[in-house]
Amino acid sequence: MQAKISSSLNKYLISICLILIYLLIFPLSEYSFIEVKVSLSMLREMISIVIGSISSILGIVIAVYILAFSLFEKNFSSISYSIFVNSGQLIRYFQLCFITILVMISANFLLDESLSNVGINMLGYGLILYVYSLLQIYPTIKKIINESKSNKPVEVMLSELNEDSANIFLMSQDFKKLSNNAFYILTMLSRNFIINNEKLIINNILDKCTELIKAKIDTTNVTEANQIRDYMNAFVKLFKALMKDSEDQKQMWILHRLLIMYIEIRKYSLIKKVPYYDFIEYEEIIHDMCIRHIKTNFSELGRRYVHFLSDFMIQNIEYDLPAETELLVFQMHNKATQKINYDHLKGAQWEYIGSTIFSRINSIAEAAIKNRDYEVFTSCKFVYNSIFSYILKSEKLGSKQKRLMIITGSYNFSNLLKQSLEENPDQHLLSTYNILTLHSEIENNDELNIILCNDFVELFPFLAKHKKLNSFIINEYGTLGRTLSKYISKSENIELIVKKLIKVMVSTSNTIISKIDLYTLTTYIETYKQVESIIKWTERENKNEDLITKMENILGEMNDYQNIVEMINDENMYLEMIMDEKK
Repeated sequence: MQAKISSSLNKYLISICLILIYLLIFPLSEYSFIEVKVSLSMLREMISIVIGSISSILGIVIAVYILAFSLFEKNFSSISYSIFVNSGQLIRYFQLCFITILVMISANFLLDESLSNVGINMLGYGLILYVYSLLQIYPTIKKIINESKSNKPVEVMLSELNEDSANIFLMSQDFKKLSNNAFYILTMLSRNFIINNEKLIINNILDKCTELIKAKIDTTNVTEANQIRDYMNAFVKLFKALMKDSEDQKQMWILHRLLIMYIEIRKYSLIKKVPYYDFIEYEEIIHDMCIRHIKTNFSELGRRYVHFLSDFMIQNIEYDLPAETELLVFQMHNKATQKINYDHLKGAQWEYIGSTIFSRINSIAEAAIKNRDYEVFTSCKFVYNSIFSYILKSEKLGSKQKRLMIITGSYNFSNLLKQSLEENPDQHLLSTYNILTLHSEIENNDELNIILCNDFVELFPFLAKHKKLNSFIINEYGTLGRTLSKYISKSENIELIVKKLIKVMVSTSNTIISKIDLYTLTTYIETYKQVESIIKWTERENKNEDLITKMENILGEMNDYQNIVEMINDENMYLEMIMDEKK
């Protein structure tokens, strides 16, 4: 109540002061302050000029006011009326002009033939006010124009973003409360900012949101989940409005800005070890945003996001990885630890690292496959191979954690490759598993490498079925066999996988050659050469004659090789197959 009274007094202080001076003129007019030697008609004409010019000045100010109002309304439509009507500078100037007119009218009535003191004093007072009105024209117009271009309302609203306003925004159904809520007002105004391409305002809003979220993260108790989830969800609601309006207006830079902001906040929360539960809804809206724009062929968001997911998985392992002994999933069969109360937050964190992030990458890849977005899908292949390489070399992960992540990741990756070829048969396949990844750290991680190699080997018949085997990819299989051959004597598992590799390559070639065309013939010959090369390398690196004999017997099953070479060397038949291929 006192605040309202104080605000009203401040708003109308100039009127109170001027009216008090007006009233004081009457008792003071018993004394003569001015001696006037001008005719009554000239004084009355002067009064008319002042009243007329004041009216004209008011017209100019009102015209500028209307123009400024229309400019301000473009961005602040829902609050422009209240802000402009309550403009202090404008209210004070209107009061000054109206009181000047009132004083001049009073002087006109008080002047008589005798030119009384009260009439002359009132006229003098009016002229002083008139001169002051003229002096205030420029500052008033300048203030009005500056207010029309000012971002001060946004700054005021941003200063009111806090937990209380967040709770009201999320929970309240009372329109009166919402109409004064900073989150709600910014949500309503976001469309105007985007339509008018107010980059500075939008960036200021997002910068302030980032600052507030980080500040809240700093005060969070990281031993408990959902400490800032509701607070975050108020921002999520605001961000969803920004996303929708940005998509409607094709302002894609805002979506990139929201993704960059998300990456910054999530990395910061990870360093502070805030449970990921607090960001579930935030993560979902960003993920859905990137998925939507893969489907609309705006793939840059998807590529950036999937690379972030890979980096974020690695950063989670580096900064916030629960030890195997702290995780129930790895201790379920250990009787000595069955009665231990495990920290569910650490279990959730491991699930996020070992499952949720893989799931996010998979859904991006699936969207890319459905939309035939090869750039995003290529990024997903690169990301998977990067993750495999990191896991094999990581000193942070335990052996069970590594095994589970390799099994999960390789299974997902293999299925995605198959899905991609089934849904997009025209796709030109250049790579699958990275061969450098498959044989890296082979001596230290032979079991993990074998898992990856096995899935790669089992992909060979599928690639042949869909006619995706070319000299480059077949050579990758040969390279894998040649590299593994160096370690056959050191690991029985490696011997088994090399034998499986050449068996699969040979049996697949014998299967596809049942239909003779240019593809099957060239695939058959290239496969024979690669298997032959693997055997030669194995013989050079190992003295196991029994193993060499078994491998040569497997290669011997490709007994059509010489006939096929002769067929290829027959120019007429070769040209005929090329013509058939073109048809």
